[in-house]
Amino acid sequence: MSGRGGAEERVRRVASVLFAVGALVFGLIILGAILSQLDAAPAWWTAASLLAILGTALALGAAAPFAPLPVVRGLAAATAIGYALVAASMPFAVEPDATQGAAPWPLGLTAIGTTAAALAFRPAIAWASTVLLGVSVAVDRIATADRDLTAIALQDAAYAAFFAAVYVALVLGSLAAARRVDEAAATADATAAASAVERVQQEERDRVDALVHDRVLATLLLAARRAPGTEGAVQQQAIAARAGLTALLDGTVPDGPIDAAVLADRLRNQLTQLAPWADLEAAPAEDTAAIPAEVAEALVGATGEALRNAVRHAGADASIAVRVEATAEGVAVTVLDNGVGFEPRATPLGRLGIASSIERRMSAAGGEAVVRSMPGRGTAVRLLWTRP
Repeated sequence: MSGRGGAEERVRRVASVLFAVGALVFGLIILGAILSQLDAAPAWWTAASLLAILGTALALGAAAPFAPLPVVRGLAAATAIGYALVAASMPFAVEPDATQGAAPWPLGLTAIGTTAAALAFRPAIAWASTVLLGVSVAVDRIATADRDLTAIALQDAAYAAFFAAVYVALVLGSLAAARRVDEAAATADATAAASAVERVQQEERDRVDALVHDRVLATLLLAARRAPGTEGAVQQQAIAARAGLTALLDGTVPDGPIDAAVLADRLRNQLTQLAPWADLEAAPAEDTAAIPAEVAEALVGATGEALRNAVRHAGADASIAVRVEATAEGVAVTVLDNGVGFEPRATPLGRLGIASSIERRMSAAGGEAVVRSMPGRGTAVRLLWTRP
């Protein structure tokens, strides 16, 4: 059966197939009544009635699995309208009491018309057709009898309307439940799309925050201090800040993967600019994982921010060291100092240096950052990336 469309469409198609099977079963059940009443009405009317009721119902079941939904609903509408026309023409086609007191055979298929209406139309129309069905049954029973059958007609009308209402309720209830599933799925899709957009926007904000904090503000701060011998570092940081801003505006994608040795060289160059007195320990294994460009950028950027924090806050007498450990599984960079330390839990959530420039930067690249510190015990910032 076709998997197209949402839950409501699938339920409508399955219900149409089951409806056709039910119509065939009911047709076989009243086959004896049809044959016994062949002389009660013109042959053309009997043939047309069978085609309008059972023919369209079976066509609906055959088309439901694969036909476009408008075709499926159109065939259901044809069945509902066909039964209504048969019921309306019955008093004029069936000779009074030609059925010998029995109900004309179309009245044995009353649920077909209303169930088809539930498959084709809005609920209000389907329920209206159920009410009209009861009226038509009473009129047809009275009009096709040669004696007063009012009491029996009303009883038959009430039974037919109730019997048909059960099937209408089943179909409409199933379609309504399927519609709620589709609405929930649409809401979930919209929420997921909104979350994806928000995530991309947050990543872009983090990238801008990190760049502004690491490059632009750091350069301005270093220039404002005007410490002797820092002119070269200020110039290099200004060039790097400009290049970063240009790449951000142009959407420039970093180059391909690098190895651990190249990463160590980039970190050494950064260490020379930010803390030339600090130690660098690089111990890459012989077989190391290739480091994607975005991961390398995140490691270098986060290391730079950790170094700047150490230089600013660890204290004048603190020693600083950077350790690089590379294996076939991934890479770890640790920035250590034995300075004054701080309480990580007391750090404001919006502080860019830790949140954007270190933690979210590593997270966005598929890694993680662990910051450990205690007042008077120094600080360790460990940056980790593991090959997926």
